[in-house]
Amino acid sequence: MADIVSGLSALKTAFEIAKELKNATKAYNDAEVRLKISDLYSALSDARVDLADAQVEISELRSEVRELNAKLKAVDEVVYKDGFFYREKEVDGKPNGPYCPTCYQGHSKSLVIVQPATGIHREFGSMYCHVCKSHF
Repeated sequence: MADIVSGLSALKTAFEIAKELKNATKAYNDAEVRLKISDLYSALSDARVDLADAQVEISELRSEVRELNAKLKAVDEVVYKDGFFYREKEVDGKPNGPYCPTCYQGHSKSLVIVQPATGIHREFGSMYCHVCKSHF
């Protein structure tokens, strides 16, 4: 956001310099005109860089919005039954569950498959989440 404000400020400066050059009388000598043109180029360059940075930031934010929307959509696609979450509709190439309720209900809303407990984990339950280390 700061890049946009900075870019617009640089554009405003460039327009003020251009206006001065337009309204200049013969009182300006060649050196003064060249200095003003140099200032104009500098202000336009600053604006260009700042607005390019803003464009990158906007692109990154759009990508983040798409990712968050996908997560929200995934939230709507699961149902809770028998103590776990399952996909409501089958999705090719993705497991349908069971998903860890601890991971899913946490901050990241991650769909993490729970697996049958093996070895020492069988002492604490029949299913185990390798991410949050929960036993079920």
